[in-house]
Amino acid sequence: MSKPAILIVEDEAIVAEDLSGIVQHLGYDVAGTIASGEEAVAFVRQRRPALVLMDIRLAGKMDGIAAAMEIHRECDLPVVFLTAHADESTVSRAQQAEAFGYILKPFDVRDLRIQIEMAIFKHAAGQRLRASEAALRESEERFHSMFERHLAVQLVIEPETGIIVNANAAAGRFYGYSCEQLCTLRIQDINQLQPEEVAEKRQRATREQCNYFVFPHRLASGEVRWVEVYSTPVESGGRLLLYSIIHDITERKQAQEQISTLNRELESRVLDRTNELQETVTELETEIQNRHRLERGILEISEREQCRLGQDLHDGLGQELSGIAMLGVVLTKKLRAQNNPLANDADKLATYVSRALDSTRRLAKGLYPIELERSGLRLALQELADQTRSLTRISCEVRHNGAEPKLDKPTEIHIYRIIQECIGNAVKHAMPKQIIIETHTGDGMHIFSVTDDGKGFAVPTGSFGMGLHLMHYRARLIRAELTIEQPETLGCRITCRLRGADPIGGIHSSQLNLSENKSERRCDLI
Repeated sequence: MSKPAILIVEDEAIVAEDLSGIVQHLGYDVAGTIASGEEAVAFVRQRRPALVLMDIRLAGKMDGIAAAMEIHRECDLPVVFLTAHADESTVSRAQQAEAFGYILKPFDVRDLRIQIEMAIFKHAAGQRLRASEAALRESEERFHSMFERHLAVQLVIEPETGIIVNANAAAGRFYGYSCEQLCTLRIQDINQLQPEEVAEKRQRATREQCNYFVFPHRLASGEVRWVEVYSTPVESGGRLLLYSIIHDITERKQAQEQISTLNRELESRVLDRTNELQETVTELETEIQNRHRLERGILEISEREQCRLGQDLHDGLGQELSGIAMLGVVLTKKLRAQNNPLANDADKLATYVSRALDSTRRLAKGLYPIELERSGLRLALQELADQTRSLTRISCEVRHNGAEPKLDKPTEIHIYRIIQECIGNAVKHAMPKQIIIETHTGDGMHIFSVTDDGKGFAVPTGSFGMGLHLMHYRARLIRAELTIEQPETLGCRITCRLRGADPIGGIHSSQLNLSENKSERRCDLI
């Protein structure tokens, strides 16, 4: 780090040389030794030493005081006078030169050192102070310019009293007062809230607990405008003030109030319409429930009538045909005993009646699957497959996978009827060679499927026929899923998937009573 350089201005060579040695001994560099004031000013302009040790009486027209004034004016360097003159006139002129020190000859080296150190320190501190003051002035001027020229309304307020300390031109235009008039008012003269509430808001802003507020402000015309205020504490001139930026939000607030009113009206209308729709939905739900109840009733009546017809065929017509067949056999025996040629005709008649009896029994079992009631779904499906083979000469088999499904009787009846309808549709429309009935129970699922190898079936996308409609309806009653798909080969597969064994709608086990005694078998809806 370079040492501070000191310029020595002394017209006596011996004194100058002595001073040069002392300065170097004190740890400074000697920038030069000059004998006249004019040369000193010229030197300082070019070299700028850290300090000038200046004798007052110098050779030439310019003495030390005049040279010091010029150096101070042009170069702002510290000058310490070193002279043997202490008369009042000389001291007075030296004070005007704003010297940083005044040492009388002969001097003490320690005093010289102190004067040099203090002069350099005071000069540096003065430079820093002047730089700070200049920056402060520039900042204040910039703020004042921004404050005055800004288009936003701005006020400076004394937080304790509410006095308006300053207001910009935009504030004057907004409030309808001149800036001078505004500075004679208090903010509570403008703010339409209660003075106590306004004071409390100012204190909150001062403590920086809140810096955003919405107030009603009264203009000079008497009109009240809604404003939003951003207020923050600032320090100026040693006192704390509130700097506030104010925006007119009257139109926005009116729009918000209008929107709130419209929202309340809309909410009211929506609520009324929702209530109307809820009433309509309730009516529709009631109608749907009534329709489902009616459909279930029709299905129950249909099931009951099938049971009745099956029992009537079995117990009525079947018994009568059985009696006729027995009479035909007896008649054939008697005619043969008499060698009557009509014996063969009687035998044929008995055979036809027996066939009619078998057909009646099969029809009765189709209408009323008594095997389902006696032995369960698996055996009933096996009997259905046997009947299909016997009646249609089409291969029909049952394949069981997993445990036997544990279902209640109403569910078994619906499953049986769905499979029965699938087989009937396949026989009637698909002309298959083989029909496979599959059951699978596992993982909480019961799966039943009917697959044929017929000519295929186009999966319907719109409305269903009666048969498919009934199958889908039965599936919905037991909360099952019914799917129709085309296998890779020709044919059709209809699958019914049932999860668990939940209670079902439709025909409940408590409603359906299948009973049998010695004289009759009946199916009644309790």
